[in-house]
Amino acid sequence: SLVGSEMCIRDRSSDLMQQMREQTQLPRDESTVVFGNLQSISKISASALERWCRIAAAVDNSVLWLLKPGASSAAARMRERCVRSGLASDRLIWARALKPDSHVLRLQLIDLYLDSGFVVVILVLFTFLFLIDWVFC
Repeated sequence: SLVGSEMCIRDRSSDLMQQMREQTQLPRDESTVVFGNLQSISKISASALERWCRIAAAVDNSVLWLLKPGASSAAARMRERCVRSGLASDRLIWARALKPDSHVLRLQLIDLYLDSGFVVVILVLFTFLFLIDWVFC
């Protein structure tokens, strides 16, 4: 396995990565797999969310990181849907809305970006880079 190889572009154990994970409320444990999609809830279909939950639930020591909806009732409904889809409630982590430059910077914390089919070009480019890193490291 190439996971943990010195050839990795991104050092998950670096102080900077650990600080970023802590600031975003992601687990500090570098072995935790972060599945994520930080798009607006309006771009995520119910079926896509259910698929993502099943994927994250099937991978031990993983979390699903999503952009928190503005309304607390929407967040509660999403959490309920995730639990019904088999994902433990504590494995769903909310990301808060950030300015674009900070938003793009935190994308490197996602190990595998889950696409809803509405990704803008810049996110596709960043995701591609991180997927390459994830596959070869």
